[in-house]
Amino acid sequence: MFDTIRLQMAMMFGLIMDRTGVRGQAMVDMIVGIAVGLLVVAVIFPIAIEELAAINTENWPGGGALATLVTVLLPILAVIGVILYISGRSK
Repeated sequence: MFDTIRLQMAMMFGLIMDRTGVRGQAMVDMIVGIAVGLLVVAVIFPIAIEELAAINTENWPGGGALATLVTVLLPILAVIGVILYISGRSK
């Protein structure tokens, strides 16, 4: 039991590497970074969706062209970006 605790402590302080080859402290930093990133996305994403849904394009110059650009092409570009991000991670 104490050997397991000693091993976990050594990994946590970066003295030895775990199975993935990442030092313990780097793994903790990565987990904290992912958690903070997800928290930011969880706060910002609903606000952005609300703002995009509440767009009023009646008084925009250029008529329907700019409205089409914002309401149709922006989500398509977002989906393409997500697909490219995911496909780049799989390599």
